[in-house]
Amino acid sequence: MKAFLAFGWEPEWDVQSILESGYISDTRTVFSGVKKIRAGHYLVLQGFENVTQQEYWEIDYPQKHQLGDAKDSTANINCYSIKFMDDEYDEEPIAQRTAEWLGVKMHVVRMTEDEFVKNYSDAAWHTEFPMLDLNFIGKVALSRLTRETGVKVILTGEGSDEQFAGYQNYLADFVREPDYATPNRQLPEDVRIAKSAEEDQPTTKSTLTKFPIANSPSTLKARRQVNNVSIVGITGFISFDSYFSQWTKDEHGTADPRGVVVHNSFSGTIRQKIMTSWHPLHASMYIWQRIFLANVLLTALGDRVEMSNSIEGRQPFLDHNLTEYVNGLPPTMKLRYDPETGAFNEKYILKEAARPFITDELYRRRKHPFSAPLKYEKNGPLHQYLGGLMTRENVEKLGFLDWEKCKGLVEDGFIKEDAAQIRRLFQITQLIEIGKRFGVKRARPEFAVEDEELGAPLELTQSRL
Repeated sequence: MKAFLAFGWEPEWDVQSILESGYISDTRTVFSGVKKIRAGHYLVLQGFENVTQQEYWEIDYPQKHQLGDAKDSTANINCYSIKFMDDEYDEEPIAQRTAEWLGVKMHVVRMTEDEFVKNYSDAAWHTEFPMLDLNFIGKVALSRLTRETGVKVILTGEGSDEQFAGYQNYLADFVREPDYATPNRQLPEDVRIAKSAEEDQPTTKSTLTKFPIANSPSTLKARRQVNNVSIVGITGFISFDSYFSQWTKDEHGTADPRGVVVHNSFSGTIRQKIMTSWHPLHASMYIWQRIFLANVLLTALGDRVEMSNSIEGRQPFLDHNLTEYVNGLPPTMKLRYDPETGAFNEKYILKEAARPFITDELYRRRKHPFSAPLKYEKNGPLHQYLGGLMTRENVEKLGFLDWEKCKGLVEDGFIKEDAAQIRRLFQITQLIEIGKRFGVKRARPEFAVEDEELGAPLELTQSRL
């Protein structure tokens, strides 16, 4: 979008999109009047007046009654990895052992706090929307290292978790219904029912491997429209609408992001397949791919950060022939119950196919998402940097956030080590950086008179009564 600036474009915030997380779930962006082309679509222009989007490809799965880590990134070439300075999040030792086993050269970028600070503004400029995690900053630094080694094209593993059910959040929907395509019912029914009840317990806490899915009324309402799959609840985790000024809700309503996803992200035909045809695991995978793969992983963790240093990333796991083949496999070929250990093994068929070419450590390891740490040194470089961004002046320049609701985020995130709050701090400070770099106008209510000092609406204008 930044290319539009050269044509005299004056960006304005799309407040409703940011409020509803529409920049993640549908064709909207954080900027008013700027839209994305849907995945699997192309633009049709007729005389530059009538512009439409035409679908050329769509994901599909068989009817349900019919038959990060390096597993998907390992190859006999130069390897590139990120080292986070937190043992819980650091996969570099495993990557190093894998590289030694393969006999390949390893290139590592060390993401210290100084490195995060150095790249923070540029990373926000390139991604063009706020992220919950600082992993994208690591990808900017990694693309720079890749460029410095003289490499211009890389193979990446995006798509493997989406195609082969690699995320732990998929488990709840895998056990929601039996997989009748599996001979002799590989997963005992009593085990499936017990695991389904366990996975459906509401939680508001995220872990390293799993996002929270709280069974709020809004979540349950959205789930009822997609055969009760739980993955749709994750979109509520992205929203930070509780920090918005009251005028934004008076003017744009209080649409829940989970409902926005259901109505904006896919067609009625797809909803019908989700309700009547697809296994819940496949429905869950479809929703994730439509939302997060297309709008986050392939942008903020893919093309935009790679092209920040003119690196072209190619994703073998997103080859459409492979995609169509894997989509036709039954759920139990992707997630597999092991009766000996009682564990559920993600990416089952991929692990089996790759077993001769990967270490035993990788073969047996559970999925570890690519995430940056959420705890940082008190009064350290990142604390000081984000504290300098998170000021009343900067927040009020955005125009749509309430400073009184935002002012405690720095202390909550760094002093109290509240993981949820530091994620909100990341999102808001990235918006501040984007606003500064793009020169975005302050958002103002359209239908209300605004108090110039406090940024609050006072009353409806006479013309709108």
